[in-house]
Amino acid sequence: MITQILVTKINKNNINKIARIYYFARKQPDVLKIQRNKKIYTLKDIKKWSLYNKKNIIFFLLIIKLKIQGFIYYNLKSTRYLIYIKKKFRNKGYSSMLLKKLINYGKRKNLKITADVDIKNIKSLILHKKFKFKKKGEFRIYTLLDKKN
Repeated sequence: MITQILVTKINKNNINKIARIYYFARKQPDVLKIQRNKKIYTLKDIKKWSLYNKKNIIFFLLIIKLKIQGFIYYNLKSTRYLIYIKKKFRNKGYSSMLLKKLINYGKRKNLKITADVDIKNIKSLILHKKFKFKKKGEFRIYTLLDKKN
């Protein structure tokens, strides 16, 4: 199985693919549970949001068998990111691969990386501890590569 991770900004060539996978991920119950805004957006709304934010968003796309099967999207402004892996590809180490890619990118670009982690999501807590994220403030905010450290 050929697996690759592509790092990309949103552009006219990839907007439809990225909007579709983000739209799919955004409406999944496990993703909605951790979102502050619980609204389910239309594909048109997601596409419009993506185009509006294209300069501030970087996608790390997990490609398996020539299809996008997951991603991390990182927001340069908020320093937060979201990991999403399609269910049939979970528990195979892909989240670690994506997060490692984001961390290496962050180190090269001197970026702060912040994760909102639900304390009930044990797998996410383990993943973030593995990469030495540090707990900041309230129970859900973890940071890595914080310029203030």
